[in-house]
Amino acid sequence: MKVNRHKLIFEKVRTEEYFSNSYLKSIELEKELIDKYKSGDADLFYFKGILRKLKSYYRIPLNKINREKEKEGIAIALKLSCSFFNKAYHPNQKVKVQFDNEVIEHEGVDTTDNMDFEVWMKYMHLYITCRCDTGINLLKNTTRERLLNSTIMHTSEADFTFIEFIQSIFLPEVKSSEAFQKAWQACMNAKEEYTGQDLGEILMIYAPTLLVYQALFSGNSEAFNEQLFEALELHKEFYDSDREGAFFDYPENDGAVSWPLLAACSIAHDSGLKVNVESDYIPKWLYEGEVRDWGLKF
Repeated sequence: MKVNRHKLIFEKVRTEEYFSNSYLKSIELEKELIDKYKSGDADLFYFKGILRKLKSYYRIPLNKINREKEKEGIAIALKLSCSFFNKAYHPNQKVKVQFDNEVIEHEGVDTTDNMDFEVWMKYMHLYITCRCDTGINLLKNTTRERLLNSTIMHTSEADFTFIEFIQSIFLPEVKSSEAFQKAWQACMNAKEEYTGQDLGEILMIYAPTLLVYQALFSGNSEAFNEQLFEALELHKEFYDSDREGAFFDYPENDGAVSWPLLAACSIAHDSGLKVNVESDYIPKWLYEGEVRDWGLKF
């Protein structure tokens, strides 16, 4: 089974130079952060935009640039985002941040910036895909209260319960089956509360991803791949800017890669469940673990 990727918006307006520049910018961002840490100047103001920048750098593993550069770019996203969350979740405490072989000590900073649902989702799925235990451990205990205290407060019950389901995978004390039921019910209830893009995301991204995980945890390879195929088709429909009634018409929402489904495929692969669906939305080299946690220690 194969799901071809829709025509990406940024492919219409960006060139090979864009991808190379994104890699170079991520390198520059890492160097800048290390310098900030060393000088003791990595404060709240500096961090305000760092994760937003990173999201546009790591989200494009399209084989447009050298594979090793893509891996290094993603590794930088892991290191910088983990350093941010480590500081944010330990305000007024001394925290240690590791960059390659260099460990830098710094004081945590309380912040509401970049602590919202969208950021949590993007980085948690990145951490799962890259088997980054450091990142997973930083985010798995995030509370509703912390998300509600973010500067962005449009989170729905479907958002909350989806997060809580993903967290349940890594929290032995929480039953994933119960978390699944709550998340699924919230998705169904959304039909009465939301319309347009908001409802589309819930029914075409969240709900299909939940079904993929349900099949994954059943251990049924055939069911898993069927649900994965359907989820990828819905992901394609959701992000396709050329279809009638499209939700997006600007580059920042291109849907080039499905990080939620990549995360599920990574867990499936490590569990011995074969992924039989091919798609550029789920690069095989990523879910098979070519990029891992790179030895991050906090």
